[in-house]
Amino acid sequence: MKKLLFVLMAMLVASTISVGQWAQKFYVDEFGDETSESYVVHMDKSGTFSNSATSDSELSAQIVASYMESDTLLTFSFDLYEYGKAPAVGRVIGDATYKLSIKLSDNTVKSFFLYPGDNSLYLFDEFYRKILLHYLINEVDVIKCVIFIDGEYGKQTYKFTIDPKGFSDAVYKLNK
Repeated sequence: MKKLLFVLMAMLVASTISVGQWAQKFYVDEFGDETSESYVVHMDKSGTFSNSATSDSELSAQIVASYMESDTLLTFSFDLYEYGKAPAVGRVIGDATYKLSIKLSDNTVKSFFLYPGDNSLYLFDEFYRKILLHYLINEVDVIKCVIFIDGEYGKQTYKFTIDPKGFSDAVYKLNK
C-alpha cells in the first residue's frame, strides 16, 4: 500500500509507452529517477461533475492500474480532476460513502465501493477488482462510469468513461 500511495504522489516521468487508450508509465524514486517498475493509466478528459455548487462541469478522470507489493491482482485507483486541476477527491471527509457504478454496452450495471486516500479513490476489495478486471479485459465498447460521493457536505457525482481497448496489452507489459 505504501508503494502505491508513494507512486501516485510522486512525480510522473515523461517515459510512456502507449497501447490503445492506455499508457504504461514508470515509477520514479525519491530522486526523480525512473525505476524499472511500471503501471498503466487511462485518462478521460471529457467527463463531467456535479455538486451543490455546479452542474455538468469539466472533469478529467485518470484510472491507474498497478500491482501492490506482494499482490498478484491489479489494484485500481481513480483520480478526479475538477476543471482539469489537481485531484479534488480522495481525502476522507467525515462519514462519506464512495461508490463506483459502471454500465456496459449490454446495459449491465455493476457497483463497487471505493476507499479514499491521498487524493485518489481506491478499489481494494479483491472480489470487486476481479470483476472490474474481467470487464476491462473482455469488454470491447466504452464503459460508462459514475462515482457517487454522499456525505455530510452533500452529494457529488462524477461521470466519465473508460475505453478498454489496449488494456490487456498494456497490462501484459507490466513487470510483475
